[in-house]
Amino acid sequence: MNINKNIQKASKDTITTDVLEIMAHNKDDCIVITQNELPVGILTTKDIMELIKNSFDLSLPISNYMSSPIETINENASIKESINFMKEKHFKRIVVTNSKNVLTGLILQRELISLSYSKWSVLMREYSSELSEINNLLERKTKKYEKMASTDQLTGLYNRYKFTELFNSEYHTMEQRDNSMCIMMIDIDYFKIVNDKYGHNVGDNVLLQTSNILLKHFRNVDIVSRWGGEEFVVLLNYDKEKEIFKYIKRVKELIRNSDFAYKNNHIRVEFSAGVSYRDRYENHFDVINKADKYLYVAKNSGRNKVVFEDNKEL
Repeated sequence: MNINKNIQKASKDTITTDVLEIMAHNKDDCIVITQNELPVGILTTKDIMELIKNSFDLSLPISNYMSSPIETINENASIKESINFMKEKHFKRIVVTNSKNVLTGLILQRELISLSYSKWSVLMREYSSELSEINNLLERKTKKYEKMASTDQLTGLYNRYKFTELFNSEYHTMEQRDNSMCIMMIDIDYFKIVNDKYGHNVGDNVLLQTSNILLKHFRNVDIVSRWGGEEFVVLLNYDKEKEIFKYIKRVKELIRNSDFAYKNNHIRVEFSAGVSYRDRYENHFDVINKADKYLYVAKNSGRNKVVFEDNKEL
C-alpha cells in the first residue's frame, strides 16, 4: 500500500496556536500528535472550528484538545483491509504505523479509492471477457441506485434533489417553447394531529394517498415531488394562466372530497398552498422561497386555501 509519508505531526506538548500555524502554513486538514514518535492523537480542521467556535484557550498544549486515543493501521495492510478499516470506523483518513507502532504516514480516503480503481483497471484489461457479466450487473445496480437516489422512498415521487435538477432542465425547455412555469408549494393541514391521533402508519397512508392523487390528476407535463414531511411541490407548465387555476382547483377539490381510509379510520384531508411564477425571479431558489412564503400566508389566514403571488385565492 502506497503511503503519504509527508505527514504533518507535532508533539503533544506543543502549544495549540503553534499547531494551528503549522496546519495553516502547510495547508493541511489534519495533524497527528505524537509522543516519542508514537501517535497519541489527531487534530482536524473540524476540531479547529470547534475550538474557535467555543473560544477555547489556545495557549494550552494541544494534548488538551486532540482526539485521543487514536486508531491506526499497520503499513503492511492490504488495500482491501485498509478500505474495510476505514469503512468500519467511518474515517476519512487512516494513520499508518510500523510494527513498533511508530508513525510512518497517512493515507486519505480518496487515495484508497484511487488505488482501488488502478487495481480494477488492471483486472479489466487482463480479464475483460470474464468481467463482462460483472459489468452488466453493475450497470443494472447503478440504474437501481439512481432511481433510489432520485425518488422518495415512501411515496415514489421525485425527491427534492431530483426536483431541483428537473426544474432547471424544464425551465430551459419552456423558454424555447415560449411557455411559462409556476411553482405550487403544498402542505397538508393539521397533519400532526393525524399522526398523534391515529399513529404514523395512518399518517404515512395519508401521504401516500395524497401523492397518488397529485400524480394522477396533474398533467404529464407537470412535475410532482415530495419536498419533505407533509410538504409537496409541483412544477406546472402553462400557456394561459387560467389553466393553472383550473388544474389546481380540481386537485384541491379531489383531495378535499376523498376518503382517506385506513382500516377503520376515515379521514378528511385538506391542504394549504402557495403559488409563485418562475419568470419573475432569477433562479429556482427564489421562486421556491416565494411559493413557500405564500404557503404560510395561506396557513396563517385560515388554511384550506391556495394563495397566489398576485393575491388571488382558491
